[in-house]
Parts: sequence; structure tokens; C-alpha cells
Amino acid sequence: MEELSVENQDELLSLDSIAREQLSEAARWARFLAIMGFIACGIIVVAGICMGIMYSYLSTVSNRYNYSGRVMNTPGRSGFIGLVYIIMAAIFLFRCLYLYRFANKMRSGLQERSQHAVNESFLNLKKMFRYNGIITIVLVLLYVVILLAALIIAVNR
Repeated sequence: MEELSVENQDELLSLDSIAREQLSEAARWARFLAIMGFIACGIIVVAGICMGIMYSYLSTVSNRYNYSGRVMNTPGRSGFIGLVYIIMAAIFLFRCLYLYRFANKMRSGLQERSQHAVNESFLNLKKMFRYNGIITIVLVLLYVVILLAALIIAVNR
């Protein structure tokens, strides 16, 4: 009996109608979630701009009515808050972009029965999961650093 090579085994993989139907539904939901994510990114950017403007306005008003006698100069904080929101939106945008590409490539690949499009679709799904994993690792490390800093500050007081 002749053994199949890896290339031949890959070529033998096919999708039956149930798998195609489930991937099609997954692609529809992925597209919906990606579009909702794009909308959320826009809202986050607008909120960042509004927070920056509002914080800038409040800091000038609080300077005008400061009863302590000290002038509170905080012009950089308003820009920083807006920048943080825009960075958050950019981080979230890439996740939505990979998900949207997955959905579109999967839909067209299933409709046209194009193995290349389905492969590109799964590549975008892999990129999205890898991106999510990296962001999760960064956030966990950031939380650990913040927790350690808080503990050190609390112990030294």
C-alpha cells in the first residue's frame, strides 16, 4: 500500500455541505461582529475627541474658579486622554479588520468554491487570534506591573 505524501493528504481534504453551511453562517456572524466593531471604533474615536475637549474646557474653568490660590496648569492631560481613546480604537480596529477579511474571503471562497480564498480566509482568522493573544499577553503583563507597583507603593507608605 502506497503512503500519501503530505501534499496529497492536503489536497484530499474537502468540505461537505454541513461544513460549508456552518462556515457560511460563521462568516455571516463574523461580518456582523466586524461591522459592529468598526462602528464601535468610530464611537470610541468620537468619545476620545469629546473627552479631550471636555477635559480641556473643565481644566480652564477650574483654573478660573480655583480657591486654593494655585494655578492648575493641565493642558497636556486633555490631549493625553484623547490620544488614549484613539489608541484603544486603533488596537480594536485591527481585530475587526482581520475578522471582516475572514468573513468576506470565506463567503466568496464558499460561493466560488475557491480553495485559495478559503485559505486566505483562514489566514486572516489565524491573524486575528494571534493578535488577540498578543494583546491579551500585553494586558496581563500590564496588570501584573500595575499590581506590583501598587503593592510596592502601599508597603512603603
